[in-house]
Amino acid sequence: CGRIGHGLGDYRVLRDNFLPPGRVAGDWEACATLNHSWGFKRHDHQWKFTANLIATLVDLSSKGANYLLNVGPDADGVVPAPSVRRLRATGAWLRINRGAIVGTSPSPFRYEFPWGRITARGRTLYFHFFRRPGPRFQLRGLRTRVRSVSALAAPSRTFPLRQTVDRTTGTPLVATDFTKLRFDSPVTVVAVRLAAAP
Repeated sequence: CGRIGHGLGDYRVLRDNFLPPGRVAGDWEACATLNHSWGFKRHDHQWKFTANLIATLVDLSSKGANYLLNVGPDADGVVPAPSVRRLRATGAWLRINRGAIVGTSPSPFRYEFPWGRITARGRTLYFHFFRRPGPRFQLRGLRTRVRSVSALAAPSRTFPLRQTVDRTTGTPLVATDFTKLRFDSPVTVVAVRLAAAP
């Protein structure tokens, strides 16, 4: 538990730069770097792309984890310019999508989706799309009635939806028409408002 080890501490830490394939029980943290070094290394210019940092933040939030992102200043306390650029770009994305990350709960689904991730807050699910969804998007397994689907960045932009049940399997289906969804790279967030908590 924690960085102390030996079963001490009140949360778990997985190995460095590791993203588990699903939720992990309890409180835990993922530790990652902006490049390949934990401290300042003048020769390390293998910076992670901002899109990767944002996708990692979304992935960890969907699993209920804290994201400990290392920033290695130099001996004078100066943060390298490539770090600053990436952190500012991530902050710009968070200014728009904060509600889908800060203070949210993990996805009610225990598995990952090939299209992105889900976070939750009360009666709202946030779908985080890593790529543009097809015009006829379907989510299987959500039993709660959906009231509305809208772009988080533009709440007045709503999308038509239909809830049915797969006749063969009995699995609930939510079908949404995302033809008019404006996809903003690297991650576009859609708010799915429910009649009750999922």
